[in-house]
Amino acid sequence: MERYDVVILGGALTGAAAALRMARTLGGRRILLIEQRESFSALPEATTELFGLFLTRTLRLWDHLARQELPHHGPRFWFHNSSVVRIQDASELGARWQPGLPSFLLREDVLCEHLLAEAEREGVEVWRPAKVTSLELEPFDSRLHVSHEGVEREVQATWVLDATGRAAVLGRSLGLVEPNKSHPVAALSGRWQGDLDLDGPRFAPDTEFGRSTLVARRLCSNHFLGYGYRVSFVALGDGEISATLTWDRRVLDLHEEPDLADAYTAFLSGLPATRQLLQRAKLVREEVRYLPQVAFWARRVMGQGWALLGTASGFDDLASGSGGDHAARTIEATGAIVAASLAGEEVGRSIERYNQRLARSRRREFGARTRDRYLLHGDFDLFWPALLMDRAWFILNEVTTAERDTRKALLQHPMTGPRGWLRATWLGFANRRLNRIARDRMWTGNYGRTNDGLRLAHRTDGIGSALLTLVHGASGWALREFEDLGLVGQRALAWLRGQRQLAEEFEVETLPDGFDVAREGHERAPVEEDDPLDSVPIADDTAF
Repeated sequence: MERYDVVILGGALTGAAAALRMARTLGGRRILLIEQRESFSALPEATTELFGLFLTRTLRLWDHLARQELPHHGPRFWFHNSSVVRIQDASELGARWQPGLPSFLLREDVLCEHLLAEAEREGVEVWRPAKVTSLELEPFDSRLHVSHEGVEREVQATWVLDATGRAAVLGRSLGLVEPNKSHPVAALSGRWQGDLDLDGPRFAPDTEFGRSTLVARRLCSNHFLGYGYRVSFVALGDGEISATLTWDRRVLDLHEEPDLADAYTAFLSGLPATRQLLQRAKLVREEVRYLPQVAFWARRVMGQGWALLGTASGFDDLASGSGGDHAARTIEATGAIVAASLAGEEVGRSIERYNQRLARSRRREFGARTRDRYLLHGDFDLFWPALLMDRAWFILNEVTTAERDTRKALLQHPMTGPRGWLRATWLGFANRRLNRIARDRMWTGNYGRTNDGLRLAHRTDGIGSALLTLVHGASGWALREFEDLGLVGQRALAWLRGQRQLAEEFEVETLPDGFDVAREGHERAPVEEDDPLDSVPIADDTAF
């Protein structure tokens, strides 16, 4: 029987990055990585500045990133209403200037292969393809049975780290994983052969649309928003695009369609802007993937001799942009505790503190950034204040620290401590109030009225510009509150006159919990309870 200090389950982005990081920091300890797949899918990852610093400063991947991956010019958001017949008509929110810190549009199949090759050069043993057939967890002395190259092998491990992503093999076997019922979001994703040509001649670069930004829109992660959904486009390079549709199942019922691939293409074809982008692209139909329940929690993320990394420890939303950041934080925090344990230190208290602080931070982050955010997606006026305040706090609370000391920033839990508490309280209250205003706009027919013809640029490089952006977002929020005073009066007058129905485009049945219901005796249809890890794939590869 072979013994290893660390065994990592899963060799995709999180697992490969963890293997490389620990090989460089654990001083010659034996590390084994087990990956089931022979090859990875062409999945996108649009990084933030924080994850970009982890890749460049911590993992030292500048050479690969410069040669093989695309730069990321930031997220860009597009809105529409009945006046929008092409993307040039849509209201637009995004950075005017390129970000000052590195961020990237990653193609995970390319990056994962590079990370695994680097980890092997650093001394990590990689078994691939290999499958864990049984796992016996004991405090700092676990046993795994692994099928590799047609041979059953038994392995002992001091630490077992789960980096299997949404499969969450270890967390599931321990009964730690449960769906986040407050965020019933589903997703369909597909790869398209075509070019995200948002800066080409057919978009008239010499017009106001072309001159309104100094970044390449094709190098942004482009999100097309509407009430209850988001369609995200990311360039994969080599003339390919990834398009992901995520939706709140309380608002849309796409998950009930008999042919999900047809529902996916029909939905994208039904939006003028996305239809315009894809008119020259071809869907790789066999690679369409479906996730019925995106968000889930893990009640504990670390125990004596085991830990969950990245997505395996919980996930909120495909479109939040924080998946890479969370992976980097769990890699750094777990690595520090593993190193102390292997050096003979008592780590029981550190494990409990890590579980408590991470759980507190994730709960606060969900309330501040994610809960019912899809309600704001259909209104440009409500979304941009929320986005600017969120963006400014991210720069002030995390990125400025990471510029000085990346490891210190990654070891912090972003929604804990005095600044984290202030950030969570501010954004959480703003989120609740803007959702309240969204309800009033729906009831009075004012929801989405400015979704055409407006362009708003922002810049958040450094403390100064982040503070200005925070003030800008807060002033926009204050203006929406002032406007809402008139809407409340309109709504009260309408109720006195017996007008108790929503505007025509909204249905009472689609309003999430907490929304007012006009009809007496009305009951909301329940959202079905899906296994959070059951992808019900259209394609064989369920990784997302």
